Amino acid sequence: MKLLRTFRSLVGRGASQEELTEMGRNIVAHDLRNGLKQCPACEGDFVDHYYARFAMTAANSLKTEEFVTALREHDWRKALEVRMDDRFEDLLIAAALRCPGRQVASILMLSPYDPYSSISVLEFEVLNDETGRTLLALTQSHDWVPLFP
Repeated sequence: MKLLRTFRSLVGRGASQEELTEMGRNIVAHDLRNGLKQCPACEGDFVDHYYARFAMTAANSLKTEEFVTALREHDWRKALEVRMDDRFEDLLIAAALRCPGRQVASILMLSPYDPYSSISVLEFEVLNDETGRTLLALTQSHDWVPLFP
């Protein structure tokens, strides 16, 4: 809740886009840490762990099932092709989680449209080496955000 209050104060004082983006990333990292409790891949804390969001869609759309199926089948490119119908809805967000030992997990999160609600982790999967490398290659150009700032 403290992060959300800080975010609102930044918005209220006319903070820069960079400040707002950084605070948003910290809120997501906080909610991921709370939702997962420990790293699903190495079962450790989140020091030197990073996440990158790589795909999203509206949670209540006709494309929701297509999106989730693509993620479960590790068809990352297909998940990227699913487009949002409405930006004013809850979102399903796919993210990659990277451990210091290069282990990778995929995470599916629900980001509520309600700004007072937290992001929740719906499911995660620790990926085998080959599938993890494929996801890392796809997300290499994305912003990797520390889970423990």
